[in-house]
Amino acid sequence: MVPILIFAGVAVLLFTGAFISKRKFGLLGLALTAGATISAIWSYDAGLVVSGLGILPKGEVTQAVTQSLVVLLPAIILLFHGYSYKNIIARITGSLMFTILALAF
Repeated sequence: MVPILIFAGVAVLLFTGAFISKRKFGLLGLALTAGATISAIWSYDAGLVVSGLGILPKGEVTQAVTQSLVVLLPAIILLFHGYSYKNIIARITGSLMFTILALAF
């Protein structure tokens, strides 16, 4: 039950962030794809750095958290820059597609 609540909480945060920032889905989708590609290369090393700093204990949870952060980091950076939607329906649709793609990665 707890993983489902965490998953739902992350979904709400992603949707809210994309909706409030009004950013278009295309660039955010490309950023998520870039983050997924980078995480395939860097996730193990990033997990070692995080566990070495003592932020999280070494283990599977550390790898999962760092991989998720590496995937989302380019998109989070681009939430503050880029083209924006003017229509509320387009904002909702773009935010929903961004959330679905982010959760898929």
